[in-house]
Amino acid sequence: MKTVYLIRHAQSHLSPGVSYEDWPLSEQGKLQALRLASFLNALKIEEVYCSPYLRCRQTIDPFLQATGLSMTLINDLREHLITREIREDFFEIWKKSWNDFDFVVDGGESSRQCQQRIVPAITEIVRNSDASEFAIVSHGNAIGLFLNFLASDFGYTNAEQIRNPDIFQIEFKDDTFHWKREFSPDPLDQFASGFRETPIDE
Repeated sequence: MKTVYLIRHAQSHLSPGVSYEDWPLSEQGKLQALRLASFLNALKIEEVYCSPYLRCRQTIDPFLQATGLSMTLINDLREHLITREIREDFFEIWKKSWNDFDFVVDGGESSRQCQQRIVPAITEIVRNSDASEFAIVSHGNAIGLFLNFLASDFGYTNAEQIRNPDIFQIEFKDDTFHWKREFSPDPLDQFASGFRETPIDE
């Protein structure tokens, strides 16, 4: 059996003057990353795989520095591209993408398209890894769509509750994923933030 810890990045700082992929952690997010590292140190993580986006790399960096582990960047762990623009109607669009998995805005990606790349990406990582416990660092909506693949009752309301940062425990046995819903990273309650608290520059 293998154990996967799916990690959502810490709080980021959005800015229209910075590309979608390069949004950094906020000052609060940097502190969250340090505290997350302390929590992860108590686990037995052997390998780390990460979205190439800056906010994910910055989230896991304190843990890597503390343990001496390295990370492998996997492009298909990137966020669900709902839209590259910072839009006032983003949450309306995001909710519609959960209600209709084939809905897509121009230049974006549907929920189905994201799910159809994130699931094989995580599956390939787990199958090919010799580790027993490892971390996969990704984004809230991409992780949510993976959890929806494991449990069809996971929807928009559940996705809204994924925090910055957050952790989900997944077991892989007999070529099948099992979401350990009883896993509760209680220490994160002390410093995780809601995604609607993310600072956005005008």
